[in-house]
Amino acid sequence: MSSLAMVMFMVSMAVASLVASLLTNIVDSVTGQGGGVSWLSSDIDEGHVDYYYWLLSFLTLLNFVYYLICCRVHRSFSSSESRLSHAVDEERYDGIEGKP
Repeated sequence: MSSLAMVMFMVSMAVASLVASLLTNIVDSVTGQGGGVSWLSSDIDEGHVDYYYWLLSFLTLLNFVYYLICCRVHRSFSSSESRLSHAVDEERYDGIEGKP
């Protein structure tokens, strides 16, 4: 079981690295179009790395909002399932006691 968890961890790290590299290449090519200086320029005085970090912060915020939505949906599903199982348990208990 631990080897499966390790494999899943390594695959997720590989995908994260690939996405980070892809994002860096996209930002570099999009912001450098039209003869302008890219945000990720090799000259730190000409580039705007701060804009890149603001973009990363915005993407992190979007990820957090998505996480909150998933938590809310999961909570509503799990609470309805627990209410249903509680009602079924009550019916079984009532049947054992001989109550109608």
